[in-house]
Amino acid sequence: MRQEKCEMSLVALSRASLVLSVVLVGLLSCTRSTREGELLATIPEVLSEPEKGWHVAFSHDLSKVAYRAQRGGKMFVVDRDREGESFDKVSYPQFSPDGSKLAYIAEQGGKVFMVVNEQRGLPFEDVGYATFSPNSKRVAYRAKDIKFGAAFLRVVVDEKLIGGEFFMVDQPLFTPDSIEVVYVATKGPDFREGRLMMGAITLYIGERPVTAHEGLQDPAFSPDGKRLAYVKIEGLYSGMSPRYSVVIDQEEGPSFDEAREPVFSPDGKSIAYLARHASKWFTVVAGLQGPQFDDVANPVFAPGAGQLAYAAKNGKKWAIVVGKTAGPAFDDVGKPVFSLDGAKFAYRAKVGQKWCVVVGTEQSMDCDEVSDPVFAADGRTVQFGTRQGRTLVVKTMALK
Repeated sequence: MRQEKCEMSLVALSRASLVLSVVLVGLLSCTRSTREGELLATIPEVLSEPEKGWHVAFSHDLSKVAYRAQRGGKMFVVDRDREGESFDKVSYPQFSPDGSKLAYIAEQGGKVFMVVNEQRGLPFEDVGYATFSPNSKRVAYRAKDIKFGAAFLRVVVDEKLIGGEFFMVDQPLFTPDSIEVVYVATKGPDFREGRLMMGAITLYIGERPVTAHEGLQDPAFSPDGKRLAYVKIEGLYSGMSPRYSVVIDQEEGPSFDEAREPVFSPDGKSIAYLARHASKWFTVVAGLQGPQFDDVANPVFAPGAGQLAYAAKNGKKWAIVVGKTAGPAFDDVGKPVFSLDGAKFAYRAKVGQKWCVVVGTEQSMDCDEVSDPVFAADGRTVQFGTRQGRTLVVKTMALK
């Protein structure tokens, strides 16, 4: 998933799902083994589907579901079977990690605001989607406002403005302990070397600037919060192609034509990131480059210091790659999810207009929408939320 810059429209929610293959290990024929599950909700016939879909969201434990709907020219979010406040427009309902909070973007009378558990936030010209803290107690997002006819961006944390007014802000995130908010921003362009140039891009932790470079993106912390990595960009105004490198613990790595998405292993000892040379993308793990593809995305380590899974694209097809083994090709794939012991992994996959869940050689029945899969603690089953028409059901796959 590519990182979005917040310069104009903030409403578009980047999907956390892209993935495909390396050595296409035979086109695996998938057996289908889905068990009918728990009915969470049925969307009433009196509600109309908004132009760009229901935007269905399931909580991580799959006990809750929310979606947006419209009636009588107004839109609202339905939390399982309870309708929220009506607005001119609503979008992107999201549950916090523990499912205790439901956030969405709402527009009323030309103003846009974040709504959390049906409480309106500050009014802005536009807002981006919510980032929840790991402990689910805090919410951060970026917002656009207009002052004296000029647009500027703000970082909002728990409905308080921090860090001043910015020309550009990336999506904020929280430190692993949920105490600090982290974001990348610039105050704006300035005149240097006789021409107008973008100001330094600064990494902030709370109100405190940590480091600044000509270009900077994708900050990432180790799970214990002791290690920091980010992508550094140089040569943006040189008239030549810029160079990207990943800085880990203040040590700069090799440069590439492009780099993004550094990610630490669960034990914090390993790091991987995605890089491009010419037209080909690959992973870099412990300094070693992986196979090359047309595109790669969503790197995820297995528990402990396990192997890396990621999405890769060749031509128009995506697949999940684990180590050097690629799964079957699909039109699109979601972010891979590992079982607790790291022995199995699952992901969403799309063929045509339908979605399914894939675990090894097993594949669920096709649905209009599916959520990210969740493994049982013993790894013997996988559950996932589905939408088929107006029916919202949690289904279970028993694994071999």
